[in-house]
Amino acid sequence: MKNCDLECAEMVLSQPANIPYSEHLEFDFWIAQQDSQDTSAESETSAESRIRSLELQVETLDSQVEALNRKVSRLQNRVSDYTDGGIALVLVGSFCALWAQNTGRNAWSWFFLGTWFAPITLLVLLSKNSSDRRSRK
Repeated sequence: MKNCDLECAEMVLSQPANIPYSEHLEFDFWIAQQDSQDTSAESETSAESRIRSLELQVETLDSQVEALNRKVSRLQNRVSDYTDGGIALVLVGSFCALWAQNTGRNAWSWFFLGTWFAPITLLVLLSKNSSDRRSRK
């Protein structure tokens, strides 16, 4: 309690015992109010520290979300880069398979060769095609 509280308590205790009961109740209520104010001040500081802690957690989570967003955008860029190359390889493989089917060769073998070894397979395909044309003439 504060000095004023102690003085008030000493003053009440020094009063004769014939003080009506209702005045004792008022004093008890006043003391309870003082204690609750002290407790509420402690709880306010506790609440403020909890709020600060939660704010720090939110800031940490925000920075983690930003980092994840950057990683996702980089991953999307990489996928789009690889997608273009993948589509080109499938088209080369499909072209090789179509040529093989039209010339009576195994289409699946030429598709996979064209997909995996695109530049080499295209060169082989062109040389075979030119030799086929020469042999027909």
